[in-house]
Amino acid sequence: MVIGNGIVIPGESYNPDESLEAIEKFKCTTFYGVPTMYLGVMESQKILKKDTSSLSKGIIAGTICPPIIINRAREELNIQHISTCYG
Repeated sequence: MVIGNGIVIPGESYNPDESLEAIEKFKCTTFYGVPTMYLGVMESQKILKKDTSSLSKGIIAGTICPPIIINRAREELNIQHISTCYG
């Protein structure tokens, strides 16, 4: 927001399908969420197969994140740069 970017809030509460729809529709470049949200989006992506090629960055917060989730996000969602923001 400081440099002219926007924030996409796909719904009133978290929904992995709506998140994937928003990523594809708005060509989102960064995904922010807790590890459980990442897992939900990756599971939905197996079925919906949305275009997540615009994603390049991610922020995982809220709790400690196992490395396997970070590795899956890199492989399955095209997120190459992930920051963990816990503590």
